[in-house]
Parts: sequence; C-alpha cells; structure tokens
Amino acid sequence: MRGFFAGFVTGALVVWFFRDDIQAYLDEQTRLARVGAADRLHAVGETADHAFDRAAGPLRRAEEMLDHGKAQVSDTLRSAERTIRP
Repeated sequence: MRGFFAGFVTGALVVWFFRDDIQAYLDEQTRLARVGAADRLHAVGETADHAFDRAAGPLRRAEEMLDHGKAQVSDTLRSAERTIRP
C-alpha cells in the first residue's frame, strides 16, 4: 500500500510540476487535430461537388429524354382518342 501511495504522490507532483508543458502540448495537439479534421471535411466537400457536377450532364439529358417521351406518348394517346371518339 505504501508503494501505491508513493507512486500516486510522485505522479501528482510530476503532473503539477509539468502542468504548463502538458497543457501547451495538449493545446497544440488539439489544434492539429482540428486543422486535420477541417482539411478532411473540405476534401470530402470538393469530392462531392465534383461528383454532382459530373452527374448533372447525364441527368439533364435523361430529363430531356423523359420530357420528349412524355410528349410523344401524350400526342399518340390524343391522336388515338380522336380516332376512336365518334
């Protein structure tokens, strides 16, 4: 039990003596971690922008094809309705 108490007191004294250095180290590591996380988030945002930009063209063409198909089907149905109606 004496050994545990001696270790506890020694550890507490070391932390108290080096508290400013420990705090500076932790502040620097926190800053580095935040900068790294912000950089990764920015990279993800750029990748998403590029993916959406690449998908925009084909989606626009698909929308145009669907609109054209819709118009064609509507015209055909109206024509058939006029033919059938007495």
